[in-house]
Amino acid sequence: MRAGRWHIVVCCMVLFGARSLADAPQDWTTVPGSAFVEAKQGNDSRYKDLPRFSMDIELVSYRSWDDQAPHERTQARVVRDASRFRSEVSGLVSVQDPLIRVVMDPQEHVIMATDPVDLNDAWAIGAVDIVLSSVATCFERSVDGGKEYKLVFKTGAVYDHTIVRYDAQGWLRHTSTVWRQTVQEDPSDRLSAAYRPRLDVSYGIPRTLTGPADASTDPWSLVREGKEGLEAIGAWKDIPIIDTRYRP
Repeated sequence: MRAGRWHIVVCCMVLFGARSLADAPQDWTTVPGSAFVEAKQGNDSRYKDLPRFSMDIELVSYRSWDDQAPHERTQARVVRDASRFRSEVSGLVSVQDPLIRVVMDPQEHVIMATDPVDLNDAWAIGAVDIVLSSVATCFERSVDGGKEYKLVFKTGAVYDHTIVRYDAQGWLRHTSTVWRQTVQEDPSDRLSAAYRPRLDVSYGIPRTLTGPADASTDPWSLVREGKEGLEAIGAWKDIPIIDTRYRP
C-alpha cells in the first residue's frame, strides 16, 4: 500500500512535532502541556458519550508550509455505530467490530485484517506521556470562544509544530501540522525538489445516528471465515487478504 496515503491517515490521528517556526508567538500565552491534554481528553469524553454518530473530515495538504494554494484536498468520513466503526480516508476504507478490523485499499487491490483498535482508550495508552515528553513549549490562546493550542516540540522530531483548535463547546475543529524535516517530491529520485509540507485537518460536528444499524459498519459484510482462513466476499471476493490477527 502506498506510504503517502497511509501517512495521511496517521496524521489524522496522531499529533507530534518539533521546534517552532515562530520562536516567540505574540498573541499566545505559555501554559503547561497538561492544559492541552486536558482539552484533548475533554473532547475524547464527548465522543465516548456518542455511541452512534457520523462525522465529516477535510484534509488539505500544502507542498510547502507557507504555500497559499493547496497541493491536495481530500474528504474523509467516520461512522460509529455502537461497537462498530468505519472510516474512509484517501481511498482507504477501515471497518471494525469487537472481533476484527478490516482495511481495504482498492487502488492497491489488497485487504488487510488486523485485531481491532480500542477506539475509547487509544489516546490513554501511552499517548499522553509521549506528547508531554516531546513538547518543548505549549502555547494557548482564545479563538471565537474556544481554545487554540500550539505544541512546539523538541529538536530532532519529524514535525515542527502543531496547532490544535477546540470550539466553545470543546469539540476538536481543526489541526495544522508543519513538518520540520523536508520531504522529497519524488522519494525515488534523490535529486527531486524537497519541501517542508503542512497538513490542515478540519473536523465537522458529529451527527447523531438514528434508525436501524448502519450496515456499512459491519466488517463481516466484507469478509468471512473460510475453510482455508479469512476470505473476501461480495464485490471484494477476488481481492487477496493479508491476515495479521493475533492467534494464540
